[in-house]
Amino acid sequence: MVKFSQTSWFESKKEDALHLLQHVPLRVTVEETPLVYYYAPDGFISGASVQYRLISGLRRLDWTGIISSASETEVVVRLSCGPFRGFDARHSFVHEEGLFSCHDHFSFQGEDATFKKAMEHAKVLYAFEARRNTEKILLSVEAERETRQFEAFDQGMCAG
Repeated sequence: MVKFSQTSWFESKKEDALHLLQHVPLRVTVEETPLVYYYAPDGFISGASVQYRLISGLRRLDWTGIISSASETEVVVRLSCGPFRGFDARHSFVHEEGLFSCHDHFSFQGEDATFKKAMEHAKVLYAFEARRNTEKILLSVEAERETRQFEAFDQGMCAG
């Protein structure tokens, strides 16, 4: 069984950080230290999925969790699909005195030895700026799609 915890502090509002955690980071730099990041595309509500990724060198491992319970300050996630027998995560989000803290606790069962070794040295990557860039691109693509939606029609097909 592997257990992993990390607490990080940011000068950010809780609402802004949680919003950005709905987006996958646009770019992640491969480092010597294995990185774990997650995102919840539908938000941190009960029943929503959370996508996880471990990047260790040039190798990557993906798995999906489902939020089993959510409160104002904590989210509990259980395994939905992945290479483990069991996976649990607790993500706590607290905003106090101008600082936002994320406390992440993961536990895995049924993992292999290489995964165990990678998680011993891993760190959680939040990459809020990279997530902000993803959001900007998604918004610009959506705006482009909405303003050009009728260009596919041939001009001869228009009435009038």
